[in-house]
Formats: sequence, C-alpha cells, structure tokens
Amino acid sequence: RALQSKEGKKDVFVAKYNTAGRFMWAMGAGLDTYPQENYFIYMTKYSKDGENKGTTFFSGNENIRNFGLYSGPMGLLYLIGSFQNNTVSSPESITLSMNELNEFDLPKSIKQEFDKLVAEDYEKNIAGLFSVLNHVKYSGIEISAEDIRRTFDLYNPEFKNKYPDIYSSLKKVNVMINDDGIIVIKTKDGKSTVFDKLKINDGAQLNITSFESGDAQLNVLSGCVVGKMMIWFDLNYVKLLRKSGDLLIDYDTDHSQKLVNLKKDIMD
Repeated sequence: RALQSKEGKKDVFVAKYNTAGRFMWAMGAGLDTYPQENYFIYMTKYSKDGENKGTTFFSGNENIRNFGLYSGPMGLLYLIGSFQNNTVSSPESITLSMNELNEFDLPKSIKQEFDKLVAEDYEKNIAGLFSVLNHVKYSGIEISAEDIRRTFDLYNPEFKNKYPDIYSSLKKVNVMINDDGIIVIKTKDGKSTVFDKLKINDGAQLNITSFESGDAQLNVLSGCVVGKMMIWFDLNYVKLLRKSGDLLIDYDTDHSQKLVNLKKDIMD
C-alpha cells in the first residue's frame, strides 16, 4: 500500500537511504485519499522511521511557499507541495501612460497604478511598492534609480526630506530587468546597497509570486541578505501583505521569520 495510489489519483512518495546508499524505507503521503480538484497546499509529516504522521492543508493565500522536503522539530520530516502547483492568481495587466509626445511616461504610469491600488484597499505605503513591482512583472520594462527619483520628486516631494536614508539608497539601484520572469537588480558602481536591515548585492535575482488575495511575494534567488554589521543571513523571501502594509521576512536556512510593518518599522 505504501507505494501505490488509488486509481485516478496522485500521491507523493518519500524514500530514505543511509549515507552508504542503502535503502531504509519508503512511504506515500496518502494524498490519494483527499479531493485533488483544488489549489490546496499540503504539509505531510513523517517520523525518522518513515511513519506517516498526518497531513495538514492550507489555502493558496497562506504563507506556505517553501515547497520541498525539510527536517524539522522532534526529528520529523516535512513534505510541502501543492495539488495543482498553481496557488497564484491569473496574470494581470497594467495600463501604461503616454505623454503628449506619445512617449512612455513612467512616473505618471506608476502614480496611476498606485492610485488604482489604493482605491482597491491596498495600504497606502505598500501600494507604492506594489505599483513598481507590477510594472516590472507585467510590462517587462526597465526601471532605473532616476525613474524612481523623478516619481517621488513629482508626486511625493516631501519623501526625500522625511526619509533621506531610503531616498539615498533608492538612488543606488540603477535598473530592474524582467527577463523571463527573473528580476535582476543592478546597483550603482556594482556596490551593495542597504535598505534598513536589507542588503542588496549587484546582480541580485528575484521573482514575484502573486496570490489570489492580492498579496505578493518576492522570492529571492540570489544576492539579498538581512542583518546588520558583520552578521548577515540569506534572505529567502519577503511576503507583502497588501491591506496591513506588513512584510513577512523569511531568512536563513532554518526559515526564521519576522513580521515588520513598512510604515511603522522601516519608514518611521
């Protein structure tokens, strides 16, 4: 039974081998006993001896994105995956603004997207970040530090005086390029730039996951760390919560997490 699934149903199997390559055990997750016509994420637990300790399900809008097999507390193994491998909303689109010369007006387009998001109940401070990310994801355009500076100077001129450190750091991020869904961040002179406790290295790579709830997640592929002074940890992802303006930061190999508010904890 452990290595069979019901007819017409799919299951996942985990096998353990010792360091010498000797087979120890194999066990199915038992997913073939549940309805699979949904977008649920599953987390199946195994003991170190291969005993299935049960499965927990989460909706696609919850913060369960580390698909794969992990070791955890009390020696348990955690298998995390999705029935449909599709927990995100369908692609959206944005309207790009042109000026009177029929040229693309990026600051105006970012502002229009920002206004639309605020009207859709996005928290005001995080709506600006969503607006920029949406332009990168759905249009594939390049956004330079000069573009960001001009946007702030035109539509939020007090920003550079209220938040000089953030404004200065933004001026060091030259270009974000969408290449087959991968965002590459280039920094000024190839030097790292720091936003609060986040350090971004030149050539850092990310992609974006959009959830049906409207929340989004920046998945870090390389080049981003969090910490301070000489102690830095690899950043795994940052989930952006649209209504509260919170950022859920997942870092280090043990997936430690910290919830911060963009306005209260970073900007103020």
